Amino acid sequence: MLAALALRFALELGALAAMGWWGWRMGGPLLAVALVVAVAAAWGALLSPRAAWPLPWPVRALLEAAVWVAAVGALVGLGAAGLAAAFSGVLAVDLVVLVGAGEWQRPGSSLVLR
Repeated sequence: MLAALALRFALELGALAAMGWWGWRMGGPLLAVALVVAVAAAWGALLSPRAAWPLPWPVRALLEAAVWVAAVGALVGLGAAGLAAAFSGVLAVDLVVLVGAGEWQRPGSSLVLR
């Protein structure tokens, strides 16, 4: 279980990296930094296990999905469709493992489903 949670964290960092890479290529370092800081701040404040403003499930699930879709879209936009597919596949497998282990429903989890 710890491996699946560690992978989830790595995927979150990968999403930030993908958006930063896209921002760098599309608008330079300022856009890259702005995207990474904005997404990281939103994730920390709204989606993290210790979120300052926890969201109700439907809103939380949609916001998380938006971050994952944006990361995959950024990779596709960069011409890294293979990397986007690999990222999506690993994310899907990790999510299945976490849901199967009940981690999605555990209070304090970044995957809380209520």
